[in-house]
Amino acid sequence: MLLTTIGVFIVILAVLVLVHEAGHFFAARIFGIRAEEFGFGFPPRVFGMQKLKTGIWKFLSARGVGDPDGGTIYSLNWFPLGGFVKIKGESGENLKDPDSFAVRPIWQRGIVLAAGVTMNVVLAFVLLVAALMIGMPQDVRDLSDSDFAKIKNPQVQILEVEKGYPADGIFRPGDVIVSLDSIKIKTIDDVQKYVNEHRDGIKVGYLRGKIEGESSLVPKIIEGEDRAVMGVNLSEVAFVSYPVHTSIVKGFSSTISLIGAILNGYYDLFARLFTGKGVSADISGPIGIAVYTGMVVKLGFIYVLQFSVVLSLNLAILNFIPFPALDGGRFLFLIIEKIRGKAVHSRIENLSHTVGFILLMALVVLITYRDIARWGNDIVRVFREAFGW
Repeated sequence: MLLTTIGVFIVILAVLVLVHEAGHFFAARIFGIRAEEFGFGFPPRVFGMQKLKTGIWKFLSARGVGDPDGGTIYSLNWFPLGGFVKIKGESGENLKDPDSFAVRPIWQRGIVLAAGVTMNVVLAFVLLVAALMIGMPQDVRDLSDSDFAKIKNPQVQILEVEKGYPADGIFRPGDVIVSLDSIKIKTIDDVQKYVNEHRDGIKVGYLRGKIEGESSLVPKIIEGEDRAVMGVNLSEVAFVSYPVHTSIVKGFSSTISLIGAILNGYYDLFARLFTGKGVSADISGPIGIAVYTGMVVKLGFIYVLQFSVVLSLNLAILNFIPFPALDGGRFLFLIIEKIRGKAVHSRIENLSHTVGFILLMALVVLITYRDIARWGNDIVRVFREAFGW
């Protein structure tokens, strides 16, 4: 499972970053801006290929230098965590060359900068449409006849576990309740009625991904209401698939809704930072994302697909925040150039991007430290199980 998690994590990250960089690459090519290199993975280089003016493809070794009059160098690099595109004049140089990014009109440069973000949003939309056509877990009570939906495998799923209640520490969000005292259950009403009638204790059969489990607990009696509860919020979930036209409509609306939710999350993040409240405990970095990847891998392919959608939209929005070193920061300098009537000096802009990058890395280090503190024991346990330590 460890190797599967690592593999899925690398594939997801590589695809999201490559799609993002491909957006910059193709937009630059459309406007005749030279893309000097498109790399699969991050340096150092393994090898590269470049098409010369003669039409012949030239092989480039790890340290090989391309022909300045040739086409784009397509390189394979050692670290498979995404990719990069090197665009001529992206740092303000080559001001006399017509194929330089630096000399192109503001609107063209703006489109090139925004193309990466756009591609991540498009990818998220396409993945959502595919997931809706294949079948996604959904609350069946939200469906209407006009959806033309096909319903498979209805289940009672745990949405949330209340802290301090009997279910706390036993169940996780996403677990499916299969039985109570070996009696199969089908609806939320079945669960609530049985728990309320068996206050001395029950055995709950559940499904976590593909793993079956059973745990015993004693329901908590709510004083003044004469009812007993486990402390879980439930949903009647089934795998619901839609025809193409419905999937496209729902995929579009879901993409917009997710963008709104993620924007609210980033607003909360920066509000806390600027008011001195610190980074929310809900924020995760690379370590946290890897841990969550392991969780969704256990749940199945469709959950990995949904997780990829959220990550793709996160990457898009994060990159377009108007902060130096990000695409949004570079876009901000274009707006300043438009207002002033002239560009900010390249040295000042490049320095701001360098400082912005350092600050972002400091934030990543902080979040990674918190991820390790939060998930460290789980990570060690997984490695021990995988390698028999």
